[in-house]
Amino acid sequence: MKRLWLGVGILLVILGLGIFSAAVTEAFQKRVSRELILAAEAAGAGEWDTAQSRYHQAKELWEENRACNAAITDHAPMEEIDRYFSQGSVFLSEGNRKDFRSCCLALSVLVEAVAEAQGLTWWSLL
Repeated sequence: MKRLWLGVGILLVILGLGIFSAAVTEAFQKRVSRELILAAEAAGAGEWDTAQSRYHQAKELWEENRACNAAITDHAPMEEIDRYFSQGSVFLSEGNRKDFRSCCLALSVLVEAVAEAQGLTWWSLL
């Protein structure tokens, strides 16, 4: 009987860690997505300094948490997100507001998609 409860306990710990990591990852990715949307909106409104600041905040947040995120998510979308961040930096340095805005919006959609894929929903359990 002790082995049964030990097995149940181990499974509950694993379940708890899975739920915790999903929640933390989703929250982090939603913050990155929100910053990118704000950067795109600022670039569209002509507030270039605000757009740059928001973009840099999103990029720093992404890079700080990339290793932990890579441990539990699919690498293909992460590589695409890195590619878009590189393009966004080029558009930012060139002052190309239109392409920068579209890059930020595309990045936001990708980051949000990764967050939804990693989130705990009833259809992800099926």
